[in-house]
Amino acid sequence: MLTTPLKLTIYLTLAFTAFSTFGYSQDFMTDAKAVRTSYTLVPEESLDGTAHEVGLDQWSIMGPIFYKLMEQWSLGAGLRYELSDIDFSNTNVFNEDQLHSIDLPIFVGYDSSESLKWMLLFNPNLSGDYEQVDSDSMYYSTLVGAKYKRSETFSWLLGVYYSTGFDDDLVVPAIGFNWSPSENSDLFVGGPFIRYSYSFSDSLDLILGGRFASNRWNTSGNYGSGEEQRDFRLRSYRLSGALQWNLAERHALFLSAGWDLGREVEIEDASENRLLKEDVKHTPTFEIGYRLRL
Repeated sequence: MLTTPLKLTIYLTLAFTAFSTFGYSQDFMTDAKAVRTSYTLVPEESLDGTAHEVGLDQWSIMGPIFYKLMEQWSLGAGLRYELSDIDFSNTNVFNEDQLHSIDLPIFVGYDSSESLKWMLLFNPNLSGDYEQVDSDSMYYSTLVGAKYKRSETFSWLLGVYYSTGFDDDLVVPAIGFNWSPSENSDLFVGGPFIRYSYSFSDSLDLILGGRFASNRWNTSGNYGSGEEQRDFRLRSYRLSGALQWNLAERHALFLSAGWDLGREVEIEDASENRLLKEDVKHTPTFEIGYRLRL
């Protein structure tokens, strides 16, 4: 049985994740006809009060499986794969160095009127070392919501979010908005998920943002007494600024620098016994990537 403070923490975390899912659906729709690949560097920093450090290199690729736009309906599915090389110095607690994550977002939209659009985003995820894949490596998230267009430049986003990614299956509300103050700029806000873009020209865009950069991986390894499972969670909130160069009609390069705040590492065994939970020092982050519009 979860304690009340822990339930509240999980509830708030899921609420924030729901807001971010609005942003993720926006990402999927933006890149529904594009392949996006990137490399992210998160330098090693120490865990508070210890001599141990954690850092990672991440490679990711995201692309469409299909996308179909009809008179009132829009349907789509995508695939995102992320490879994380983890540098964690306390190998007595966690001795993995390569982790994987796959998302398979499925999107359905329905235009019931000129001002109201309903949407469903279902996203199964499989995260771990992939040495032993079972139900502990999988979780699902679903967002059911609506986009209400108040004007040509402003829309509300309202919905309900459900996830199996934590100890309890929980349902939380979600709210956000999308505002285009000019032809060259766009602002999306969904709780802690924030993204502002500004086009200086057809060839150069500025993108500023804030979002959670977190994941949970289920792993299996030998820790001296046989094979044991470990859940490894790395949480942070990332502020970033990026420049995107549109080299041609279909090709774009982007370069981003940011700062990870509120970082935390948590490790649990298969019985959900907490083996470690420590804050991690803030760190700069760097990302470089390429987008191919199909």
